[in-house]
Amino acid sequence: MIVEPKDLKPVYIFNGSEKDIEAHIMDNIHDISRECGWGEIKEVHQQFNATYGSGRIRVDIALIHKDNTATIIEVKASGKSRVEIFGAIGQSLFYGKKLKNFWGAIPRMVVASSQFDYDLYEMTKDYNLPICFLMVDGDRCIYLS
Repeated sequence: MIVEPKDLKPVYIFNGSEKDIEAHIMDNIHDISRECGWGEIKEVHQQFNATYGSGRIRVDIALIHKDNTATIIEVKASGKSRVEIFGAIGQSLFYGKKLKNFWGAIPRMVVASSQFDYDLYEMTKDYNLPICFLMVDGDRCIYLS
């Protein structure tokens, strides 16, 4: 799919909290996974905890697919500043590294919100960061891989 900056203008702004967006994603997770091309889901974990050494991480949503790939989704509420989305990108990269050791493979890393800045998407692509974005906008989701 070719995505233009105009496509990232929300039709409906999901004004809920991170928990509300997370619940919306969970309610539609099988459809989202299929439409985004992630594959069939074998396991779904909300607020997935994993330990490493003396540390612990908590991923908003973790999926294990039937083909044994994994997807982690870090959710941010609408209206979050660019700095907070940068933080979500950093969290996702850190979680991906730790879960690679936990699961044996790097998961697909997704940052989900109801709004995105196209410049952030371009930045991740320019620097080859393995971060995908999921814009939750009412009954539609736009997936930027």
